[in-house]
Amino acid sequence: MRTRASVVLVMLGAMLGACSVIGASQITVGVRNQSEDPMVVRVIAGHDESAGVHGDPQTVAPETLGSLTLDVPGGDWTVQVNGGMLLSASDTQGRVGELPVTLVVMPDGMVVWEAPSDWVEVGR
Repeated sequence: MRTRASVVLVMLGAMLGACSVIGASQITVGVRNQSEDPMVVRVIAGHDESAGVHGDPQTVAPETLGSLTLDVPGGDWTVQVNGGMLLSASDTQGRVGELPVTLVVMPDGMVVWEAPSDWVEVGR
């Protein structure tokens, strides 16, 4: 009897854990900070900060080239860089995982994202 109860509790815990991640994914993007200030990257649910921040912000040091893996919620999301809305789920057409996208802060502080033209045009 005790073993059966333990199995039920383990199964219940596994089901609850699975439910908490259903719909959530990750994206990996390149980052290039050409400015002399830190680059702060965060994901918000939806297209407006009032929908809430998803996960902790990540900081990229000045004059740095690298990549970031960001948790994104299921549904709509937007990547915000230095306070500006930059890349959204609609831009990626729902694709997740490793994306051929680079988030860039220019020397003057302007934020842009870059991707190969053939990748951007797929599905449009």
